[in-house]
Amino acid sequence: MKYLRKSFICLILLFLVGVMIPTKTEAAAASTLRVVNATYPTTLKKGQAFTIGGIVKCNYKINEIAFVIRSTDLSKLYCKTIVRNPKNPYTIGTAVDNAMKFDSLAVGTYRYMIYAKDASGTSKFILDKTFSVTSTGQAASSTLRIVGATYPTTLKVGETFHLEGIVKCNYAIKQIGFAIRSSDKSQLYYKTVVNNPKNPYTLSSTVNNAMKFSGLKAGNYRYMIYAKDASGTSKYILDKTFSVTATGKPPTGGDSTLRIVSPTYPTVLEVGQSFTLSGTIKSNYSLKQVAAAIRSEDLSILYDKVVVNNPKNPYMIGTVIDNAIEFDQLKAGTYRYILCAKDTSGATKNVVDKTFTVEKGASTLKIVNPGYPVSIAQGTDFKFEGTITSNYNVVSLAFTIIDRTTDTTVRKKNIFQNATSYQIGTEVNNAMNVEDLPVGSYKYVAAARDESGTRLTLINRNFTIVETENSQYAIWPLSQVYITQGAYDSYSHQTENAFDCVIQPITGAKAFAPFDGRVIAAESTWGTIWFQSDQKVRYADGTYDYMTVVFMHGKNATSLLGRSYRQGEAFYVLGGTGPSGPNTYDTHLHVEVYKGKASPAGTIISSTAAWSYRGNILPNKALYVKKSKTSIINNYGYSFQSIS
Repeated sequence: MKYLRKSFICLILLFLVGVMIPTKTEAAAASTLRVVNATYPTTLKKGQAFTIGGIVKCNYKINEIAFVIRSTDLSKLYCKTIVRNPKNPYTIGTAVDNAMKFDSLAVGTYRYMIYAKDASGTSKFILDKTFSVTSTGQAASSTLRIVGATYPTTLKVGETFHLEGIVKCNYAIKQIGFAIRSSDKSQLYYKTVVNNPKNPYTLSSTVNNAMKFSGLKAGNYRYMIYAKDASGTSKYILDKTFSVTATGKPPTGGDSTLRIVSPTYPTVLEVGQSFTLSGTIKSNYSLKQVAAAIRSEDLSILYDKVVVNNPKNPYMIGTVIDNAIEFDQLKAGTYRYILCAKDTSGATKNVVDKTFTVEKGASTLKIVNPGYPVSIAQGTDFKFEGTITSNYNVVSLAFTIIDRTTDTTVRKKNIFQNATSYQIGTEVNNAMNVEDLPVGSYKYVAAARDESGTRLTLINRNFTIVETENSQYAIWPLSQVYITQGAYDSYSHQTENAFDCVIQPITGAKAFAPFDGRVIAAESTWGTIWFQSDQKVRYADGTYDYMTVVFMHGKNATSLLGRSYRQGEAFYVLGGTGPSGPNTYDTHLHVEVYKGKASPAGTIISSTAAWSYRGNILPNKALYVKKSKTSIINNYGYSFQSIS
């Protein structure tokens, strides 16, 4: 099952017969899902309609296309329509155009979006455009600006400076000019112009190389950024004075202005909650160091710390500090967030020193991976499972079985503890003692309380104990349990509820019937059979129902069609059958279990139809290991129920 040729053959069979055949995952062509020649509005007058158009294309079948008008923050939906299984290519036409009621929109700003899915599994927004509706139909005012800009304050003669910033606008940007001038603007020292830049535009190395701060003599200057956009707006979006001195200190000396602007810091968090730090540290001197830390309230314990040496001035707190200070790892308690900075004047200052608390918040009391019965054969044991967890200590638990006919409690177990989790195991299973329950209808209830005071009924499930006199236990079909690949594992098992198994020695080995049954379907390409029980059987998880076991890669699969075999009778020859014949793969048995009948009344079904009945229960939850017939060599981490 671990060879790539299998995927190629499976895809051919899928195309021919339209069924799901087990495959290996192979690299497929990348999806080209897109829209071309799309029309969309930019500015509309209130009440004005707009005709949308475009063609959606893909190299795969298109499953769905959705068209929406939403608020700019996506919180509100105004118009929506979905086209399922459209033609490919799909031309946007009247039906969609009528559904997008641009003329009904109030004055405001919106997003027109197209979302699509294709048969490769690709799903994405293929168009996302912002537009505005105004009372006049005139465009909104320009928002031409720069954000996150860095600029010098005082430099030492010969010192370089790294410029940063992002120029943004709600219109296309036509031009950005960068210049260093004398303080009275009379003399130009350096200049560079970027025409028709991207929007937003991030200052690049080209700009940095052109602004040669290191070539300036001692004196006073202005660093200026001038921009134009498509609305006709043109303005200086930055105009900052700075000085160049022999010492790198301000011309007049003076005290340090070390400070932080627009800092963020937490006040109250819940356990596991993150927080985004920001702020800009500035000084009239060069910055030497910025350090951030989380400490205990009395400063005695350090939890997190990060140091940035020789940062830019101004220094914008970003991912370096934000990623290092892990608020989401803190336990409940009180802490201090401290941000300390130093500059070349010798000034050292805690520019932020804030106390905050971390609280547990609302209880997260829950159960994960619960196991409970549905229908159990009388006299069969059942293992209840599940892990009960909370962010608070789970202090009391109650497990109960109620007779639904008499509404009386027939089993009960109370447990008291002080821990954040409890794993259901032997303690509960011994108390529930399901194997001694008589035939009847019951209810299993599991409840818990944590120290926050939260009380929850975590499980409330009905189940039955059924009469099963002389019923068979479904047994593992090989002389060894030796699993080489598990369910939902790698390669072909990524989507398959199946086990791959071997036995030693394997040459000439046969699988035997797990119960009295009949081969109701078979196919030759993969050497597959569907073996269905004649009667209801006992499952390893306590279920009492019909069972269909799927064996794959046998040499003699099609010759077995329609034949009946008794439990334990060896009949299926292991051979590694695949599209290229026997031994296409390592000789092994692929096992799946379908809970129930695949074929009503045991009729023969076609191999095409049989592929619809795949594993819907883990094999170890369905099949017992008979100690006298089978030894466990490698269980691959799966637990098995054993019978004598």
